[in-house]
Amino acid sequence: MKPKKLIAILAALSMVSGLLLSVGCSSGTESSSSGSAPASGSVSATGEASGDADKPYAGTTIHVLLNTHEYYDIADTYIPEFEEATGIDVVMEHVERVSLATKQEMELGAHTGAYDIMLIDPSKATRYYEAGWVEPLGEWIASEDPAITDPDFDINDYISVYTDLLTVDGNLCGLPAVGETTMLFYRKDLFEQAGIDKVPETWDEVEQACIKLKALGVDAIGLRARAGEGLNCYIWPSFLYAYGGSYVDENGYPVLNSPEAVAATQKFADMINNYGPVGGSDMTHAEHITSFQQGNLAMFYDASVFNNNFSDPELSKVTDVWMAAPAPMGSNGQGASAAATHALMLVKDSKNKEAAWQFMQWYTGKDLQRRVALDSKTFGAVVHQSVMDDPEYLEIFGGHNWVESFHESLERMRPDYRLVSYAEWPYIGDRIGRAIQDTITGIGTAQENMDALNEELTQFFIENGYVKQ
Repeated sequence: MKPKKLIAILAALSMVSGLLLSVGCSSGTESSSSGSAPASGSVSATGEASGDADKPYAGTTIHVLLNTHEYYDIADTYIPEFEEATGIDVVMEHVERVSLATKQEMELGAHTGAYDIMLIDPSKATRYYEAGWVEPLGEWIASEDPAITDPDFDINDYISVYTDLLTVDGNLCGLPAVGETTMLFYRKDLFEQAGIDKVPETWDEVEQACIKLKALGVDAIGLRARAGEGLNCYIWPSFLYAYGGSYVDENGYPVLNSPEAVAATQKFADMINNYGPVGGSDMTHAEHITSFQQGNLAMFYDASVFNNNFSDPELSKVTDVWMAAPAPMGSNGQGASAAATHALMLVKDSKNKEAAWQFMQWYTGKDLQRRVALDSKTFGAVVHQSVMDDPEYLEIFGGHNWVESFHESLERMRPDYRLVSYAEWPYIGDRIGRAIQDTITGIGTAQENMDALNEELTQFFIENGYVKQ
């Protein structure tokens, strides 16, 4: 079934279910924080109250629906301070990503207005904007009314790669809360044992390192293999571009069965099958994080945000030996890294936009981000440049070559790493992911799978107006 037809069906169904959800959304949540501050507040982006006599949104309750993430686990503990400063009650709900996507689209499609703030990320920004579900933030940011936008709020302090990814037709669709790029994590002690004296800079060099590491009897590398636009299709494009491939030609037609794209897919499959853990053909980042954390994996190519898992002495056995390196490239200098962000969007149908905007400024603001990073001492995936430049931040997160690798990988990111500017990207990415995993598991050859994929997507792109005719 094509996505547009599926969405229409979901929207119709949600007219009924949305009414039920809107009645119960404040009575039962997976994780919530609510307060009962005195009526009558606005709060600055720094979290400081402007005075008891100046709380224009006091008594307002806002409902926030986000994914599960370590940033929220820590940041949520400060919400009572926001509530006391503003008089705004916050009902926070966190849902696992897959279930969240379905829940959000049903709510947004039914226009219930049950939630004031929801998660948005680059893979959904175009889709949500074109559907009219998201409130563009330009006028809110530009407001000179201090009761609406704090004078200290600085959109330019957000790392521009993340705000660019959330911008559709010149409209910013969300405020980033967590940011990441892809990088190579490795064990320096195992590199020394294997006689690897140079950190790999290309995927061919990564493979040569894998051969030496495998000779030690260890699992050499972890790569996401399970199908999905946010799973294997978050890692595979690094191979696609490194080996000279592309998603589309100059006219927008898919070219995923080109010799370069086929070779990249085969190389991706070979790396997983030849040098990864047993059962790696269906693994996600979650299994690889644990394996690397426990000292059972020599290299792990994935999101920069996972450094916190390796630095926590209560969870990790590799705190002293893990290192980071920038995303590997192709032998001819071509290639790309990913960039992604979890962000907060202001729901178009919200009935409490002003109060919700106060929370968005605070929850994603540089001051709270700094507190989360410095207090946790493990979570460094901030989205503000001023925080990353802070000496106290660098004292905690400056080791392991992580900060340097983060910046270098972010420079290697390209906007078309994934085709998130296409409204139907979630469907497109999932379909690509199935072809990739089929190749990994041996269900057809790389050429057969990419031929079938390309034929199907060509028709889909024509039907959805993505090609020049």
